[in-house]
Amino acid sequence: MAFGDALVKALIGDGPLLTLPGWRPALLMLTSGFAGLLPATAGRADPPDFHHAPLSAASLENPYHGQASAAQAGRELYAVHCAACHGRSAEGTGNIPALARGPVQNVADGEVFWFITKGSNSGAMPSWASLPAQQRWQLVTYLKTLVDAPMVAPAPVAAPMTPLTAPPPPAPFTDFRFEVPGAVHKIALSDLPAPFATSSAGNAPTIVARPADAC
Repeated sequence: MAFGDALVKALIGDGPLLTLPGWRPALLMLTSGFAGLLPATAGRADPPDFHHAPLSAASLENPYHGQASAAQAGRELYAVHCAACHGRSAEGTGNIPALARGPVQNVADGEVFWFITKGSNSGAMPSWASLPAQQRWQLVTYLKTLVDAPMVAPAPVAAPMTPLTAPPPPAPFTDFRFEVPGAVHKIALSDLPAPFATSSAGNAPTIVARPADAC
């Protein structure tokens, strides 16, 4: 007996429905509906959202969670290893994401620890597996304290320099104000000042007699 016939017999028995025309297409629709109600298999879980961290990463327990001393140690580590890219207060720089807000603050400590350890697939975020696990957890502990921390304002931009008004040097000499790419300057020996021609030539140190009371 075919599997479909056996399934129908199991569902409706040997009643007159089997004698009706078109029962096989109806069977296909019925079994398709049952298949749609079956639970998804274990290997079909939704993909993780935080840099492809495995589901097991979320269960990693931070041994320093909430410890002020660990957060302070993590702050010092952040200043050395992370601030150059992510900003002094983790506000992000350019296309580098902020860590004081966003996904890092919305996932479990273990997922952040996993990402610090592994880095990104693209290489944009390097792996910090070279740091001891204790220091990586301290970094995580510090980052988790930033969610309510005020942002540090960026350093003010220096005011523009006052334009120089000094006259240009006599030819063939020049300075940075008049340089152009590709320009070549030929300076001959005759262009150089004569030895001892300037007033500074007579400003050499002199030797004096040793004081009599010197130790």
